[in-house]
Order: sequence, then C-alpha cells, then structure tokens
Amino acid sequence: GKEADTKVSVYKKTDETYQLKLKASRMFYSEVCHKYGTMPFNLRNFEEETKAKMGVGECVKYKLIEPFQVLYEKP
Repeated sequence: GKEADTKVSVYKKTDETYQLKLKASRMFYSEVCHKYGTMPFNLRNFEEETKAKMGVGECVKYKLIEPFQVLYEKP
C-alpha cells in the first residue's frame, strides 16, 4: 500500500521519556501507559476525546507516542 495524507487517529507508545508541560498531555500520557502499554490505541477509545486530542500534540512532538500511518491499496 501507499501512504496518503489522512488524519491519523491510531498511535502507539515509544520508549522515549520527556517531562510533559501541559496538564492535558500528562493526563493523556498516563492513561495511555496504564490502559494500553506498548499496544496501539485509537483516540476514539478515550472518554474525553477532545482532551485526548489536545494531549496528543505534545506527546507526538516529543516522540512519546508515534502515529500509525494510514496505508491505501492501489485501485
């Protein structure tokens, strides 16, 4: 498949460490650690999806979690 420019909503935790600054990011990251560990997860699985979306930005920026790329088959 090939990558396309699509909004990513599936992520997985990496082994990086960083002291997050935003409270939303810290809460999101701790929930990821407790619920999913190293398994991939979808943002829709979080109770407060809007806060999760806020937290994802900082976590991805500092490589604490990485997005799964969406692949498409050629027609």
